[in-house]
Amino acid sequence: MNKVTMSLRQYRESYPEVAIHMHQMNTKQQLAPLLTGRIDIGIMRNTELPEQLNYQLLFKEPFMVAVYEGHPLLKYEKTGVDIHLLAEYPLVFFEREVGTALYDEIHNLLTSAGVIPKISQEAGEAMTILGLVSAGMGISIITESFTRMKIDGVKYIRFSNIEAASEVWLVYNTRRALPAAAKKLTELLIENIVG
Repeated sequence: MNKVTMSLRQYRESYPEVAIHMHQMNTKQQLAPLLTGRIDIGIMRNTELPEQLNYQLLFKEPFMVAVYEGHPLLKYEKTGVDIHLLAEYPLVFFEREVGTALYDEIHNLLTSAGVIPKISQEAGEAMTILGLVSAGMGISIITESFTRMKIDGVKYIRFSNIEAASEVWLVYNTRRALPAAAKKLTELLIENIVG
């Protein structure tokens, strides 16, 4: 069980009378509701925030390479793969329009290492991306949490020469007071995850 799930369970046990209304939204979809007060807090990947939104870093999760069974990069499964080797292979990428912030993070990761990505396919969901990897449409860069999805024919390899990670933030509006219930949940998340 990850620390976010554990925190939610602990909150539910401590405050059974409080109803939590969760909305599944990607990073960019959370910005407007946070500004208007439709949602009190958001959990998202690092992105450029409007002035009135602030964040608390919850955790960082490493980037990994997803490859299909039999792929030449699997020889680096134990030692880790050099990011520069990815320039040789087609990539299955997140769609930029989906707004997960991962497109920009992964693109920046590659280009800052001098790797020009050869994007063969784009998809909006991690499951679809990993399915395309399994089908041999290319390799992908994903965050470690996605490796929990067990997709037949997909293997995961760490990087050997970079310490790249995606930040996950707890975001709130500095111009709106958090309701007591949201404040307690925020404190619990920070205590359990950040320490």
